[in-house]
Amino acid sequence: MTLVRRDLLKELAESSGLSGNVKGSVDIVGDIAILRTPIWIEPVPKESLEKIAVKLMDRLPYVKSVWLAASPVSKEERVRELVYLAGEKRTTTIYREHGVAFFIDVAKVYISPRLSYEHLRIAKLVKPGEVVTNFFSGIGGFSLVIAKNSEVKLVNSIDINKYAVEMQRESIKMNKLDNKVRVYLGDARTISDFFLKESSNRVLLPLPGIDESFYKAALSTIKGDAGWLHVYEFVPESPEFSEGVEEKFQEIHNIALKYGWAASLYHVRKVRSVGPRKAQVVMDIRVERYH
Repeated sequence: MTLVRRDLLKELAESSGLSGNVKGSVDIVGDIAILRTPIWIEPVPKESLEKIAVKLMDRLPYVKSVWLAASPVSKEERVRELVYLAGEKRTTTIYREHGVAFFIDVAKVYISPRLSYEHLRIAKLVKPGEVVTNFFSGIGGFSLVIAKNSEVKLVNSIDINKYAVEMQRESIKMNKLDNKVRVYLGDARTISDFFLKESSNRVLLPLPGIDESFYKAALSTIKGDAGWLHVYEFVPESPEFSEGVEEKFQEIHNIALKYGWAASLYHVRKVRSVGPRKAQVVMDIRVERYH
């Protein structure tokens, strides 16, 4: 089970007499809960968070372990510091999403339950016989859900975090998807250049803030004269949302032109808010070679 509880942390804090001091949300991954309150910005005493953790397990008996996300996601491997609060002192769990069981250690990999809808949405776009390449695949959320819920021929799944790759391979075995997902450990640009040139109908770019070199690699991975990029990026939140989307797409469009591709924006969707004035969006972009 993977859930995001946006109001639960506030409710539990209020019942503990801490309503003015605790902000954030609760991610529930399998039987592990992670409190996502930015203590590096607004400090909260650990004792207060431990009280909330105990109340959380009373409220949700299937939660067996509670941890605090004590730092932002950082480094190429996209990891964060976790601090133990209550319950069983372990970080491994099994969770299920769209018919797929994942083995995960929340201390060694990044997981965002907020992308669950997107995993299935992209799977439904994949046509029978397509090849999909997933840059920054993490535990394989997109990769395995696509393999399970579409008639994809093959998903190439790349990540630089060795622990994420190990977990992904374990999940592939558990779900008997060995014949549909191929996992690579390394930098997506290098893997694409050596093994995946002109191999894929779609390339997923689920990491915001990437530079031109990753777009260049993604375009070199597209097979034939046309394909799709599914890009997840940050833009300013309302009221500048539409302008932010247009500016970000224009950036990508200009990069595509530089490498011989024309880009068209077919679909844009807000995935989540990530701050007071910032949102993550997905852009489904059709790219076509020009001669």
